[in-house]
Amino acid sequence: MLDVGLPDGAVLGVAFRPAFWTRIQAGAGTNSISPGMRAGAVLVPFSEGPSVTVEGGYYFEGDANSIVKQFAGPAYSSSTTAQRVGYQFVNFHLGLDFGSRYTTFFLHGGMTYLHTTLHHANDLLGGQTVNSQGQVTSYTFSQDVNLSVWFPSLKLGLLIYFV
Repeated sequence: MLDVGLPDGAVLGVAFRPAFWTRIQAGAGTNSISPGMRAGAVLVPFSEGPSVTVEGGYYFEGDANSIVKQFAGPAYSSSTTAQRVGYQFVNFHLGLDFGSRYTTFFLHGGMTYLHTTLHHANDLLGGQTVNSQGQVTSYTFSQDVNLSVWFPSLKLGLLIYFV
């Protein structure tokens, strides 16, 4: 199995079909920052066509500064917050699975719940604001910030069955 998506990154894995309508899968991959892993289950009631997927994954902490610099440009200076980026996620997808007995192409989309910890949050989020009367408000974080978000996600992949 090979697929690419957000937040999954690129994942190479194995799939097991205990019945024609279900698939259990697990794999390892990369999000271009660090290595990670993912496992889940897929229900395909008619053996192809509509599908329902639930899977969870984990990406280890890695340094995202080089990736951010590619998008931000040469003026970007490294951030301590971007030095330790890792996350856990759960995908809830509906999709379409098509193919023969030995290959399956799929497109899955839906919602993802992601949890991460922002280390050195003051470097990214701390600061000051000035209101219209000139009063200054400062805000700082005394510890790392835990962040959980829901967002739309998408995945495209190919399975090749050897048995």
